[in-house]
Amino acid sequence: MIRIIFTLGLIFIISFTSAFAQELSSFKAHTRSYGLDAAFFGASSQKVLTGGQDGQVNLWDLEGKQLLSIEAHPDKKIYALAVAPNGKYFASSGNDKLVKIWDAKNGKLVHEITALDYARRLVFSPDSRYVLAAESTPHIEIWEVKSAKRKHNLQGKGITCFEAAFSPDGKQIVAGCGIDLKYWDFESGEEIAVFEDLKFEPDAPRPRKVNSAIFSPNGQQVLTWYDGDYNFYEKHALMQLWDLNGQLVQKFSGITGGFEALFSPDQKYIISGGSHHNVDFPDRNHGNLNVFSLETGKLLVTVPAHKNGVGGIDISPDGKRLLSFGSKDREVKIWDLPQLVEMRDKPATSLSKNPDPSPASEDDEDELAGFEDLLEDQKDIKYYALIISVQDYASDDIKDLSEPQKDATRLVEVLQKQYTFETSDVSILQDPTRSEIITSLDELSQTVRPQDNLLIFYAGHGYWDEKLEQGYWLPSDSEKGLRANWLSNSDIATYIRGIPSRHTLLITDACFGGSIFETDTRAAFSVEDAPKHIKNLYERPSRSALTSGAKEEVPDKSVFMDYLIKGLQQNDQKFMTTQELYAYLRIPVTANAPNAPQYQAIRNTKHEGGEFIFVQKTP
Repeated sequence: MIRIIFTLGLIFIISFTSAFAQELSSFKAHTRSYGLDAAFFGASSQKVLTGGQDGQVNLWDLEGKQLLSIEAHPDKKIYALAVAPNGKYFASSGNDKLVKIWDAKNGKLVHEITALDYARRLVFSPDSRYVLAAESTPHIEIWEVKSAKRKHNLQGKGITCFEAAFSPDGKQIVAGCGIDLKYWDFESGEEIAVFEDLKFEPDAPRPRKVNSAIFSPNGQQVLTWYDGDYNFYEKHALMQLWDLNGQLVQKFSGITGGFEALFSPDQKYIISGGSHHNVDFPDRNHGNLNVFSLETGKLLVTVPAHKNGVGGIDISPDGKRLLSFGSKDREVKIWDLPQLVEMRDKPATSLSKNPDPSPASEDDEDELAGFEDLLEDQKDIKYYALIISVQDYASDDIKDLSEPQKDATRLVEVLQKQYTFETSDVSILQDPTRSEIITSLDELSQTVRPQDNLLIFYAGHGYWDEKLEQGYWLPSDSEKGLRANWLSNSDIATYIRGIPSRHTLLITDACFGGSIFETDTRAAFSVEDAPKHIKNLYERPSRSALTSGAKEEVPDKSVFMDYLIKGLQQNDQKFMTTQELYAYLRIPVTANAPNAPQYQAIRNTKHEGGEFIFVQKTP
């Protein structure tokens, strides 16, 4: 069963080996600045697909290796994802009101569909032939996957269609749209008048709200739930089970607040997760996973899973794992599902070593502790910088610039004042010749040690040769049409590969700066093997570039530099990855300049998936 779920950041893979959760692996799926809005298992049960507020869709294996990254909804937020049961397609939607269907094998866009409103849920039909969008208008739109032709536009009753689902045989659809439960015949699109007047408790409010609904695995029952309030849960069950004649079969009491629910594969249990208040744990207001008996309706197991609410849950297609997301703690946890439900003989008992966690820290100090240890062990680590600015050219055929030296000075000031760049380790070249740049790179190759880090900055003219498919920096002694004194990207990459640093970060603010990547610069940068925490990111060597644009001209007055400096100055974290800096500046630069910044690994330079880490000076 595919479910759409929401959160803001880190992914953890968990299994039970005893009564306590054991962490297997973790990785940051999207940037802390924008967060993660959707994630779930792929069709093989061995992959996790994530979509974030940065508009990206990323595919990961269960060990945290990133397999695919797509700029799916540029400058927009992704609200929903779904994977086709046959594994051939996945779909995404965002606040741009677009539903996009993608080839799951290569990540290429198959169809782009304009919906009536943004989709809260996306669901594929069991045969993978159709994709359904539950929208906020409220509408249920359904399209054929191969042709993108709309089959139905079904009208819900309420404000928003929160949840919709196909029956296991694909012949019916149910939806909760805020007011009541809607039930349609899929082929004809006609409403089936079974759930028009559900028989709730005699004194329950009428009409009773139904936000969400799903079919049981055998298709004979429908589970409904409503995101209720605190004062309601003791008297009226928020989650109820109905047969297809509209008769109440079971009610599940003891929780309140927004949540998600689903059936266990054997249809013996209901599993819910959300921003719960739990009857048996009144002081733990958020973030529990709950296991209910389908037969009795009783709460069997409560697991404190996330510090500030469970955004959603998913069961892997093979039925072996349960996935839960934290809305504010930025965690995704994967649980051993059979062992979780086997804990039912310990009813309503916490399975956590720390059952009453303190509120989540925005700084995630535990995540950074490993890097603190690393710095303690390697106190002689140095951060070198080579700052190159070229604005006055000897040749009259090359237009002089006015801003590079000002931008270079601003960058040096923030690096030396706020970060671990000592004055003696920062080299500044103003209007250097090609020979002077090469000499400085040669000196760095002799000075920088394997434990050190290097930042190279270049601001000046750049050039892209279409015939040679080669990009160049233009030092101060460059001449128009004569490449003898130009510095090619291949030469730059050769020096970066030869300097034995742990991390080298190249920042360029020049025309055609993105040509350094020698690849499609429209794709967002992605860490190839995101690790457990920042220490592991640091330990993996990296050779990456952050550029003000792709293969395009950029203005002399640089919006990119303004936001680069601002991002460095306003950072309040002890450790900041370059990915986080890029995430901070990407959208405002794109919105206020004719160019879009890029961040990628530099090919063929011994990049191994790590990241350059900016470390704040200790006060």
